[in-house]
Amino acid sequence: MTWRAHKTITFSAVYLITHSFPAALIAALSSVFPDFIEFVWWCGRVPRYAHRKGSHWFVPYLAAALLAFYGLKTAPAFPAWVAFGVLWFAVGCLAHIVEDALTGRVPLLSPRRRSFGLRFFRTGSTPETILTAVLGGLAIVTLFREHYRFVAAHLEVFFREAGLF
Repeated sequence: MTWRAHKTITFSAVYLITHSFPAALIAALSSVFPDFIEFVWWCGRVPRYAHRKGSHWFVPYLAAALLAFYGLKTAPAFPAWVAFGVLWFAVGCLAHIVEDALTGRVPLLSPRRRSFGLRFFRTGSTPETILTAVLGGLAIVTLFREHYRFVAAHLEVFFREAGLF
């Protein structure tokens, strides 16, 4: 998937499930981390044979998510905001891997072999664009519906104070 699709789909999915804007934002921003870390590692020129290997292996991200979740639930000395950030960062990375499995292969049992993938569509294709637009639209509608009263009340106060209403 393209970076734009990763960020939009991840934000939309997390927001539609959790209704948490901070969680969705952290997950969306981290949803490009597996590709970004490859880009940095290979100094901007990722060889085709190296793409979607170790950085796309789900195990480290799942371990980070589970440890953060455990920290949120049981460790009172562990700062909740750190656990929250780590949890949703890892969720964003895991979402990236699942999304990449829709367009190609990703590692499953070994970080060195791309062995799992559904290949529903190609990266940058029309079906990917449609999926991105539909999920993005649903998230926007949900955001608007949930926050309409809040925004409307503030706009009303603003317009009254400005003498426009």
